[in-house]
Amino acid sequence: MESNENLNQLEGDLVALEQNRADRELLNRIYGALHTLKGNCGFLGLDKLQSVAHAAENLLSARTIAS
Repeated sequence: MESNENLNQLEGDLVALEQNRADRELLNRIYGALHTLKGNCGFLGLDKLQSVAHAAENLLSARTIAS
């Protein structure tokens, strides 16, 4: 249930990020949702989804550092 809520939040937040790429609060919220999703996937043994969440975290971190 928590992961479903995080995915719904991520969907809306990623759309919002297209409109406002410099919103630090939004970036932090997206990163937090990805981090939680990654942890839940690890706990549940969902290795492929965990890898996707981890890669997304890395991309977001690189984007945050670059800006």
